[in-house]
Amino acid sequence: MAIYMIGYDKAGPNYDYQPLIDAIENLGGFIHPLESTWLVKSDLKASEILDIVKKHCHSKDKLLVLEAGSDTAAILDKASAEWIYLHL
Repeated sequence: MAIYMIGYDKAGPNYDYQPLIDAIENLGGFIHPLESTWLVKSDLKASEILDIVKKHCHSKDKLLVLEAGSDTAAILDKASAEWIYLHL
């Protein structure tokens, strides 16, 4: 299993992003450490995650999926930091 970072920029404030959030949370174990950034533990490849999640994005949204590495530094809340260091 790998840890993937999923980041997105929303195109509009009036869109319903709950389906996008649900799709991300259904991928596996996750933490939501920043407003538009998720870390997800999954057996899928980044391209497969992108295919699943992009179905819930709007045409002008931006989306990034990348595999997280072991060289990590962050200033986060305690629960997010613990999740990251436990899973990476």
